Amino acid sequence: MMVSLTFGLNLFRFLRISGIRWEPLLKKAIPLLGIIGLILAPFDFGADIDKYIGRRVARINFVSDDPIEPARLEEVVALAVGQIFEPASVRRSIQALYETREYSYIEVDAENLGDGVAITFRLRPNFFFADFRLGGDPVLRSPLSRPTSLPLGEAYSPKAVQDLQAKVQQALKNSGYYQAEVISDIQFLSQTRLVTVEFLVHAGDRALISDVALTGSPLLEKEEILEKMKSSVGGFFDDESLKRDLERLRKLYSERGFLNATIRLEDLSYSKENNSVKLKLRIEAGSFVYIEVTGAKISKKELRTLVPVYEEGSVDPDLIEEGKRNIEDYFERRGFFDISVQHELIPVPADNAYQINYTVDRAKRQKVVSIEFPGAKQFNKNQLLAPLKTKVGGITSRGKFSHDLMDQDVGILKDMYLHAGFEKVEVQASSEKDASGRNVAVTFKVKEGPQTRVTEIAMQGNQTMSSEDLLKGLNLSAGQPFSTSLLDEDRRTVESKYLDRGFADVTVEAAVERLGEQKVKVSYKVREGKAMKVDDIHIVGNRLTRNKIIGRNINFHEGDPLSQGSILTSQQKLYNLGLFNRVDIVPINVDPIDSYKPVIIRVEDGSPIILGYGGGYQDREGPRGTIEISHNNLFGLARSISFRTRASFREQRGQITYKEPRLFNHNLDSFVTLFAEKTRRTSFNTTRTNASLQALKRSRRLDSLFFRVITSKPSIYRTFGSIRWPRVKRTWEPSNCPHSPQPGSETLGMILSIPRKASLIPPTFR
Repeated sequence: MMVSLTFGLNLFRFLRISGIRWEPLLKKAIPLLGIIGLILAPFDFGADIDKYIGRRVARINFVSDDPIEPARLEEVVALAVGQIFEPASVRRSIQALYETREYSYIEVDAENLGDGVAITFRLRPNFFFADFRLGGDPVLRSPLSRPTSLPLGEAYSPKAVQDLQAKVQQALKNSGYYQAEVISDIQFLSQTRLVTVEFLVHAGDRALISDVALTGSPLLEKEEILEKMKSSVGGFFDDESLKRDLERLRKLYSERGFLNATIRLEDLSYSKENNSVKLKLRIEAGSFVYIEVTGAKISKKELRTLVPVYEEGSVDPDLIEEGKRNIEDYFERRGFFDISVQHELIPVPADNAYQINYTVDRAKRQKVVSIEFPGAKQFNKNQLLAPLKTKVGGITSRGKFSHDLMDQDVGILKDMYLHAGFEKVEVQASSEKDASGRNVAVTFKVKEGPQTRVTEIAMQGNQTMSSEDLLKGLNLSAGQPFSTSLLDEDRRTVESKYLDRGFADVTVEAAVERLGEQKVKVSYKVREGKAMKVDDIHIVGNRLTRNKIIGRNINFHEGDPLSQGSILTSQQKLYNLGLFNRVDIVPINVDPIDSYKPVIIRVEDGSPIILGYGGGYQDREGPRGTIEISHNNLFGLARSISFRTRASFREQRGQITYKEPRLFNHNLDSFVTLFAEKTRRTSFNTTRTNASLQALKRSRRLDSLFFRVITSKPSIYRTFGSIRWPRVKRTWEPSNCPHSPQPGSETLGMILSIPRKASLIPPTFR
């Protein structure tokens, strides 16, 4: 006889079906489910439960249609073989299993045996999103990851798939595909508990623009407005193109003086009968604004950056005043330190217009002749001058000076002294002109005050890392000046050391104890939390690139600490290969058991074939053209081959380059290059062929070890009429100078060099 001990599942099913985001609330809901189970237990179990209470547990089984690990689950549940059966233990077991976030459904059965009670846990594992793809008609210009964030590593839910499908449908509409159909192809991978989703797109015909209507008060002619737009009647509709058109119109109105014009899409109606859209734009030209500067010359382009009325599109007194200050600062930086700017706003209600006048009096042009720091003892003058924005003039410059720059420099000097432990430093800035009014002397008066130093640094709560390792590399140490900014920086450094070892939940608090007026004791209180390690690594999404290429270029492996730094550097290394449009590395969002978390590496392969072409004209050669085609991922092994040719009436060049990132399966970057050139001159022709092998080995002791083998074969022919003959009989002979082969000879050379910094670049022609 069997009895069901299931409880709390109806609430869980309701959350799943209703679409409520249950994942963030799951942990909070677990205690509630336990309470509900306690309340409902008598009704669920009834009198039958008495048959099992008090008996020993003889056997514990875990049953699922998908792969599970019973040995690991035995350590999770609160029941054990030989233990006395109690309903509370069953409830705690279900709660513990739910808290792992690995299961979406749990049911427990009990059965009487001769030697005790057999407990069976029936489990339905959670699956986790690993990959999302767009398939079918390739009409969307951007991949799925561009318009929306993907729930990679999150538990599978039908609602998440439906939400993404709706976003794909909307993206298709925005591109003009109103008749598109999107079908979700969901694959459940039982062995890894991962889910891959592909949205298959049947685009259909693209909608056309049937009409563009204008409402409001545009003031400008409709023909001029429509001519500025790329979205025209009879053309394909595209939301991105329409947004660019609205920006073009705003720029047009701004150039005409209508700075506060508003332009928006008022209505977009789709006709299913003829698959077309009608656009209705509402344009309010607003007020005409004219801004004029007298007394000095400022370019129109520069004026637009100085006066914020242009950018904000509003005639506001505060914006006009800000424009005045910006104009003053503009001339102060050019040596007019006594600049005076007056502004005037003239409204013209009858014409719905405004005129803003800025009257500039530049006065005499001046020069910064000195900057002094009276009272400064900790730093010398050169140290204080280096970071300042105010600059002393020289032979060809008048220096840099403005009251705004002086205020910024006061803050810079204070930060320097605070970093050096002077917590009560005061800095006052002033300027003075000589009798001629053309020379300016700037003074920063410094009152340093006492210097505070660190007497001791203590670590508390660190168990897995020694205090010596944590204190290594910090800015603050015993006997050094104290700074609150350096203290916060050191706190983040200690925290990052733990993060690099997989302690994702670590917190570090810094405390300062004042031992006197000039002495402090620094303490760091560490709450380590649990260290996470990398479990299985799942590589998905790579349809061209092989797994081993991805595996070679990541800095973590199974059993390593789950370090955010390693994840970021691995992501950057994969991007640097130039093979992928997108790389995502995310841990699966499941509560770890034994401190292990699986990791998903999702990549989107880029197009491996690149085609380039160009043309030009040169007096000596006449017209010439260049074509280049390359494949940067041969056989999915990051190998590349490229062909490039350039041709004109006088010269023809061709080059084939093959790149092998692991020569002979060793960490050797290598190139094989074949080059041929034919040149025609007035009195002679030349032909040159070249082959080279380059290899680069990076070492810890040396930055790089570079090796090259070159063979070259040049030939020169003299030309008279239609008769050609060799100038020199061709012979083969070794040469110690492969860079300068003699005409009519073949050479073989080797170059071995040890540069301090080197990068392997294939030979190219110009």
